[in-house]
Amino acid sequence: MSRGLGDVYKRQVSTQSTGWAASESDEAPQHMSDVLRLMARMGTEPDRVMYNVLIHAAVRRDDVASVDALVMRMKLARVTADDYTLCSLVSMYCRQGQPDVACDLLGRNGGSVSAQVLSPLVAFHCRCGNPAEAERLIARAEREWKTVPNKALFQSLLHVYCCGPNAAQTVTDAERTWQRMNVAPGDDFVARYSRMLRAAVNGGDLPRALQLYEAAFVLDDAATRHARNINNMRFFTSHYVHALAAFASHPTLLERVFGDVMQRFGSLTNMPASLAASAGNAHVLLVRRRLAAEQERQVKSEQAQRVAEQQELDEFQKKV
Repeated sequence: MSRGLGDVYKRQVSTQSTGWAASESDEAPQHMSDVLRLMARMGTEPDRVMYNVLIHAAVRRDDVASVDALVMRMKLARVTADDYTLCSLVSMYCRQGQPDVACDLLGRNGGSVSAQVLSPLVAFHCRCGNPAEAERLIARAEREWKTVPNKALFQSLLHVYCCGPNAAQTVTDAERTWQRMNVAPGDDFVARYSRMLRAAVNGGDLPRALQLYEAAFVLDDAATRHARNINNMRFFTSHYVHALAAFASHPTLLERVFGDVMQRFGSLTNMPASLAASAGNAHVLLVRRRLAAEQERQVKSEQAQRVAEQQELDEFQKKV
């Protein structure tokens, strides 16, 4: 088959596979069969790229039967699966909640497994709140499958350790992950904290907002310990601004964040303008609440004193 005709087939397969993702499950396999029969009449077999497109389309529909049939046909045609093929299959099994099947697939692959292929499986365990299993999987991949971990492979782990429900207890794990990544925390990752904190604030989930506020300093500590040259001032400015807004109705938490801000910057004049405005508003709120609390205490004290005086007067009148 000429190069031009091959490109035509690939475009046809790609175009139809895009339609399959939105079509009915009974109709999509028929399209696949039509393409394969057409290629058979032309005396040609799909190459690896075409198989990958077909498999990817079936994976997007979670059509396991079609995927199995295509994989079997690949084997019969002696077309070797590549990283794209394996990544599609691993992603499908993970979406179906079958990580063991994905592991068995990689084990039967008989060769090295790249970090790209392993990444969906690691991400699955992290999403399920099981970073320990993800770490065991990475260790096994390095030992048995000759996987060379990369930055992307550790992103899911780092996200769990820094932003997960137990972030305060996983500081050491986060630092160890940074060491293995051997890279500086970039804006693309640290920005997640600000977005998540904003979402927690908008959703009224203040406990989660406080958890994210505390977890963000794990990132800052890890970066400082490893002497990475990153500009995290922009991130922490946004982080403090959102935290001050989140806890505006909670004096104890607001006072804590305001104290952290003042400890870091020293005074309002040393802060970026946006943070100085938020911190100034927070200071005004705190002062007003202190004054209101003091007035309330004074009123209660005066009321208690009047009650005590009235009781003494009543006792005296009884005696008289």
